Amino acid sequence: MKIVLRLLLGIVLGTVLAIGGYFVGWYTAFSVPAGFPRMLFLVLPAGIGGGVGSFLGWWLDLDGDSDRNKLLTLAVLVLAIAFAIGGAWGGYVYGESVEGTRVWRHPTTQAILNGTVIASNGALLVWHIGARLLRRPPARNLEPSIMQSFRTTRPGPGNTENTD
Repeated sequence: MKIVLRLLLGIVLGTVLAIGGYFVGWYTAFSVPAGFPRMLFLVLPAGIGGGVGSFLGWWLDLDGDSDRNKLLTLAVLVLAIAFAIGGAWGGYVYGESVEGTRVWRHPTTQAILNGTVIASNGALLVWHIGARLLRRPPARNLEPSIMQSFRTTRPGPGNTENTD
């Protein structure tokens, strides 16, 4: 249940900050000189905002289970931002190839935001599951192994050893 709550918070905060980053990028793209790729100023801020928002959604200390290692936390933040920028760029490439429809009027914008949120939350989900599996305590072996059962002698019908 905790992982679903983290995922929902990551999606919501990632979307909100990705939209905010996209609007910041939209206003800065107008000040870019002619000939410079303006989509970079739309993709990068949206990716950074989406990555930071997804990270905050996953690393809010909801249950006392979040990591406290500062270097590891910084590495995960960089991972989330890198995947979010990659997802935003993939969304841009996909959105440019799709024709606008009545429902999807601005396919490039929506694909950038969707790619940002999906890629960053997907990367954080895989990270979270992997970290929990690596930190899981080893299972206790309740049944004796085959070698232990060969080493022990048990009194039985065929065993004539005197145990006194």
